[in-house]
Amino acid sequence: MSKPKIAEYDEAITTLDEMHAAGEMSDAEHAKRRAALVKEREALLPPAGSVARKRLQLDADLAARKLSKDLYYTESGRLDEELAKAKDTVHTYKVAGIGCLGLVVIVILIAVAVSIGGETTKQDPVASRYPPLSKTTEVAYYVTGEGATSVQVTMQTPTGQTQVDADLPLSTEDGTEGLYFTAFSAGAFLYISAQNQDTGSITCRIEVDGTVISQNTATADYGIATCEGTL
Repeated sequence: MSKPKIAEYDEAITTLDEMHAAGEMSDAEHAKRRAALVKEREALLPPAGSVARKRLQLDADLAARKLSKDLYYTESGRLDEELAKAKDTVHTYKVAGIGCLGLVVIVILIAVAVSIGGETTKQDPVASRYPPLSKTTEVAYYVTGEGATSVQVTMQTPTGQTQVDADLPLSTEDGTEGLYFTAFSAGAFLYISAQNQDTGSITCRIEVDGTVISQNTATADYGIATCEGTL
């Protein structure tokens, strides 16, 4: 898989700044080319104000040491709550938007079910909104490195967010590469962020049943690679 475009723009901007610092580019040319790259990079980012955009900024602030780890975890938890509320709102809008015709169809279907089976089975609205995944659904988190040996990992698990210090590659206790989960619910938010503890590059990856849904690479010293997705 090719490197994410945002990371490519970050590298291009860094290279441009280095050329300018080395006197290989005039101030005017540097300002013009940098502004163009920043504008193109901005177009690739999630919408302003979105949870994904806020999380990117949060990771960037942590990497730049603009906030403490305690504050990072507090803000990260707040974003998780914001995402959960957004999903509930979307669900409410979808139900409210069924319309008169859809409501008539639903009433008819219920009447048919009663006439055939004698009664209908009540369903837990929360359980129906977030049904459990099948037992065969497996979520895997991976973190690998080239020239890097250790990372600090923050990840969303079925029981909540957790942080660990780990050697690379991220592995289970028996040495199997990757961490595996089968208890996530449908619609769950998947997230793993790894901060390099030295030089080299690191790559995070999220797979669902063997299919990659998110991958990212950080090449800067003490850089952060973040992957996220939703089941």
